[in-house]
Amino acid sequence: MASLSDSPAPRTHERPLLLGSVLWGPRFVDTFCRTALASLLAPDNIPACVGGGEREARFLIATDPADRPRIEARPEITALREFMAVDYLDLAKGGSSMVRMSAGHRLITARFAEAGALAGIVYPDSLYADGTLAWAKRAIDAGARLATVACPRACVDDLLDALELERSGAALSVEAATLGRRALRHPHDELLRCFWPRSTFGDRPAVCAWPVPAAADPPSALLLYSLCWAPLLLDFSALAGHDAGSLEGWTIDGDYLYRNVGEGRDGTVAVPAAGDPALIVSLSNPDQGITGLRRHPLLALPVAGHFFRRAMMRHWLNDPAIDPLKRVLFRRPVVWGEAPADVLAPVRQDAERALASVEAPPGAFDRVVYALVRVRPRLAARLWFLLSWPISKLPGRFRHGLRRTLRRPR
Repeated sequence: MASLSDSPAPRTHERPLLLGSVLWGPRFVDTFCRTALASLLAPDNIPACVGGGEREARFLIATDPADRPRIEARPEITALREFMAVDYLDLAKGGSSMVRMSAGHRLITARFAEAGALAGIVYPDSLYADGTLAWAKRAIDAGARLATVACPRACVDDLLDALELERSGAALSVEAATLGRRALRHPHDELLRCFWPRSTFGDRPAVCAWPVPAAADPPSALLLYSLCWAPLLLDFSALAGHDAGSLEGWTIDGDYLYRNVGEGRDGTVAVPAAGDPALIVSLSNPDQGITGLRRHPLLALPVAGHFFRRAMMRHWLNDPAIDPLKRVLFRRPVVWGEAPADVLAPVRQDAERALASVEAPPGAFDRVVYALVRVRPRLAARLWFLLSWPISKLPGRFRHGLRRTLRRPR
């Protein structure tokens, strides 16, 4: 995985800068303009990357033709045209949201590949910290083929109202540390169910999260290990070929990046390091995505709970939906908000210990444990009692020895 100091040889030729987004309907249009586009107009995002007009710069919008007047009426589009041309691609009607989003991503990435551009898909319901795009461009200029940032569904959309004071005209400029800190005050259930230490930890999580400090609620920072990464900028001129096969029935969030850049172990994939200004926060309505937190009694057990979580993650990380690039990126921690090094360090040690063996394929024990977690909580608790009751009758020295054995990372 690349940092700016160990990337391959830098490339200096000016490739076209293309960005693209897929959206339709009044609500989607307004969300895109108020969040993604407004935050990309911050000084160290689009304005810092267009090169004073020397490079070709275009923003592609795949949408329903009926939505164009509404888009054109937005002040953010007027401000965008000061830096980039705006091109519309007709998005066919019909089909599910997944089908339409997939079709839009195919249209846009085909244009990216044809132009050999430095290009990225913009998530229309996300906020980009000021400096995110400039960081990505520096990473690509230093030799990386892909600059990517963790982007799980994280916050309810009332975060945007809390950030309105940061708006200057059409632009919304928020530094990464501030955005991360404020995001933690407006968490979505889909993020809360990913808190590893809690008994509400859910199956197939988008991230594994640890609050910093460990006992804080709400925390001042969050340590994340993510399976959701946004394709911020990809150098299409450096690709041996463009593989869009995954976009036939999936969006850009599938294995598209893996098909085109591989596992990223050769320094061709850049991710933000501590202190970098890059951060993306995905917004959602409180009733969208996975909602509601269900406490599972087995995950509340002090020792056994670790093994239940480990079994859940082993199954998920070895699921065919998780490609090798996602597994590599999963082990790159991300910090939202701010925390002193002496406060963050023990939390990270706990996280690394917990995740030390989750990438191993699930064994027979993991499959039994995972099956227990998947059944109804009350039934699972009864089954666990039947399994653990014989152990409780062992002499103390055998019980303690067994406990020490089970606690060792595997």
